[in-house]
Amino acid sequence: MRIPHTPMTTHQSSAIALLALASLTAVHAAEGSSTSGIMVYAVGGTGGIGGGVGYHFNDFFTVRGEIASYNYSDKVDQDGINYTGDLKLATKAAYLDIHPLSGAFRFTVGLDNGRTEFGGAAVGNGGTIDVNGTSYSYGAGDSITAAVRYPSTMPYVGIGWGLNGGGFNLGLDFGVNIGSPDLVMTRSASLGAIPGFDANFDAQRAKYAKDVADVNVFPIIKISVGYSF
Repeated sequence: MRIPHTPMTTHQSSAIALLALASLTAVHAAEGSSTSGIMVYAVGGTGGIGGGVGYHFNDFFTVRGEIASYNYSDKVDQDGINYTGDLKLATKAAYLDIHPLSGAFRFTVGLDNGRTEFGGAAVGNGGTIDVNGTSYSYGAGDSITAAVRYPSTMPYVGIGWGLNGGGFNLGLDFGVNIGSPDLVMTRSASLGAIPGFDANFDAQRAKYAKDVADVNVFPIIKISVGYSF
C-alpha cells in the first residue's frame, strides 16, 4: 500500500534556509582555519542508504546535505491482525556539525525533510480476525489498512565521530529525529456491516493511536565513509 506524500516545497525552503544560516555562522568562525574543503560520502543506517556532500569551514564547523532512502516489505502481527506492507525510510537533510575540541567528536543539529512511514493491509483469507479482543469471520473482500507516518519535516539532534579530516575518513552517528507520528486506519464496508464491529474497531484504533503518539522520536544510527578534498 502506498501513501502519497504531501508537497514539500515549503519544507525544502526551510532546509535551505537552515543550511544557509549554518554556513554563515561557520564562515565567521573560519578565519585562520587550518582545515577546510569539500567532502563527499556514502551513508547507511536507520535513515536509509545514500550519500551526502559537505564543506569543512575549519576544524570546528562542517555543513552537510544528505539524501538516503530504503524500502522494505514485511509482515507484521499486531494484536492478532496480520498486516502485509512496506516500511519506507527517506532522508533529505541539512546538518551542521560542531566539533567543540576540533577533534573527531561532534555535536550535530539539522532539519530532515524526508519521511518515514509504514503502510500495511490485512486482507481476508476465509479465517477469523481478532479486533479489540473479539473474533470475527474474515472472508475474501474484507480488509483493514493501517499507516503510521512521521512528520515530513523533523528537527535532528545527535552526536557523532569523524567526517572531519582530510583524505579518507569514517563517520558514526547516534541521534533522533523529533516528531510524533500519525496513525491512519480504515476498514472495508463489508466489515462495517457486521453488528458491533465498528465499536471494537474504533477501540482498537484508539489503542493504536495512543501507542503511536507516545513515540515522539525516530532513532537514527548510521555509519559513513567519505573523502575530503
